[in-house]
Amino acid sequence: MEIIKMIDSAIAFVQMARDELKSGNMTVLQDFEKMVADIQKMAVTMPKEKNTLIVEKLNELADVVRNFEIELRSLHADVKYELMALNQKQKALKTYETVNYSAPIKKDEDNKA
Repeated sequence: MEIIKMIDSAIAFVQMARDELKSGNMTVLQDFEKMVADIQKMAVTMPKEKNTLIVEKLNELADVVRNFEIELRSLHADVKYELMALNQKQKALKTYETVNYSAPIKKDEDNKA
């Protein structure tokens, strides 16, 4: 069935995107959106007797997408935390530099030759 192949391709695409995410690479999901739109158009026209297999495959796709969403949200939280930590470090460094450069220079009378 063509729709089953389309759903399997969409599942494979999301799994590939998850692998890319884990290796630190970005993935454009525009192609996935088109795949889902095509699947939706085809699913609406399918005879009802074939719905059971299609529903099972769509549930599998939904599970894969849900897991991908969880991983994306986790990565987003990690990046947000790292950015906040970096911001704090930058503030501390700026404060240190300001204090270091603005501190009055003490003249040591004993070290003059």
